[in-house]
Amino acid sequence: MDQQENIKKTGNIVLNSNSKNEFFLIHGYTGSPGSFGNFPKFLNKKLNSQVNAVTLRGHETSVEDLLPLEYSDFFSQLEKELKEELKKGKKIFLGGYSFGAQLALDLASKYPVSGLFLFSIPYKLRFPWNLPFLEKILSFKKTFKKNKSVIELHNLEQCFHYPIMPVKGGYLVKFANRKIEKTLNKVTCPIIIFHFSNDLFGKKSSVEEILSKVSSKLKKGVYINQRGHNPFFSSQKLFIFDEVNKFFKRI
Repeated sequence: MDQQENIKKTGNIVLNSNSKNEFFLIHGYTGSPGSFGNFPKFLNKKLNSQVNAVTLRGHETSVEDLLPLEYSDFFSQLEKELKEELKKGKKIFLGGYSFGAQLALDLASKYPVSGLFLFSIPYKLRFPWNLPFLEKILSFKKTFKKNKSVIELHNLEQCFHYPIMPVKGGYLVKFANRKIEKTLNKVTCPIIIFHFSNDLFGKKSSVEEILSKVSSKLKKGVYINQRGHNPFFSSQKLFIFDEVNKFFKRI
């Protein structure tokens, strides 16, 4: 196990509030709830909301635990927990980062959530991730090391991550995109999408394409004019928090 896998394991993050508003946060593939930085505390204190950041299966353990997991494993885990929160009468706002944004968008097409806050969604992939046969080309190996710039960013964030990526991760992201492509028109809740102008994985056009296909009346795209992928540790995080606050008040 790489020593970076031991950085700040948070487990599920649950911050209580007397409000019926709840932010249900979903982190990315190979990340953890810690990837959201101070965002959960901001939502809890500034917006007086309950916060529930779920640890996806196979995370905060060993990367080998991710290898057998399929998209349906993550979706069914989140679906079960989301149903339980909705049964409590909670007004749910889904927040998803990267692969978690894909899962949030999928869930929002099936359940009566009150809003969507998506960050760095890899809906339209950049080169080389968009190569149609990339996973087959790499099929001789189960994992590959993340590139140096991604590792450096992770280390600066000082939150749990896997420094290597299962080859299956590329397949899961593409599978998720094919799945949500079919149901985007069923998303009717307010939606805001944050995206780096020069994202490490997803094209900027991801935002326009999603917003053009959802049925939401209230929708907005916000661009972060720098290179990166995780907005919660970027120099623009306070700007992002302010935009979240303003959009939440509009809802």
